[in-house]
Amino acid sequence: MTGLLEPTESEHGNLVGRDPRKITTGEWLASDLPLDVGLRAIRAKCLDCALTAREARLCVVTACPLWPLRMGTKPKGFREARAQRDATRERQPQPPALRKVKLARKREPE
Repeated sequence: MTGLLEPTESEHGNLVGRDPRKITTGEWLASDLPLDVGLRAIRAKCLDCALTAREARLCVVTACPLWPLRMGTKPKGFREARAQRDATRERQPQPPALRKVKLARKREPE
């Protein structure tokens, strides 16, 4: 194994994968790994799990967080449902400790 695939760190004597936040542009380009992002990456993972496009479409593992996005597109009503859920969460009272963290983040200079 070489490059990105080579585990370089250890945790309690066990090899672990590299931290992707520390990989340089040159290393990414030299790796020849697909650089899919977002829905394309989700679709690729579902095809990896299901083995065929037909099986990915017929998937019944609805508890999987990728399930609604398994076709590589956002389903009808997905954005609206997520926006409504997020708006509901913002209206709910938050514990004082969480409010302090959010206020501190807003005050930090960008």
